[in-house]
Amino acid sequence: MTVEYKSLLLGKGPSITLNDRTQIRQNISKYWQNQTSSMYNIQYLDLNNGVINIKQYCYERTDIFVVQFSNRCNIFVEADGQHSVNVFENATPLTMAEDTYIELLCEELLIAESNFVETQRLFFGTQPWLQLEGLTPDQAIVKLKSLGW
Repeated sequence: MTVEYKSLLLGKGPSITLNDRTQIRQNISKYWQNQTSSMYNIQYLDLNNGVINIKQYCYERTDIFVVQFSNRCNIFVEADGQHSVNVFENATPLTMAEDTYIELLCEELLIAESNFVETQRLFFGTQPWLQLEGLTPDQAIVKLKSLGW
């Protein structure tokens, strides 16, 4: 889903992408069911010999929004409201007014998409993927359904 905001400070309004991180059950069903291995990566998990394993020592993205000002920067917003700004290499540094605008935009986004944000917070808070270790894809689908995911 894309949301359009206009920015007087940063030029054209940003492109905002919502990253739904809760789609584990749907992805297991679509890509891993009836498989013993897969080239398709599912966040937090691996499939080896028909059994799901939790990835160890890996960095998985947890941003739920990516706000992109095409010529200046990306802002990655987490479910807890924290965000990080990645200013593009050849872009001019952000001014204090632009930093303030980004803070306000992130706050507005968290409010405007509060139902989505709350679902993502619940997902990260309960970490349902941790209960899938050693299960087959069919068993994992049943388990996730029973957990409400």
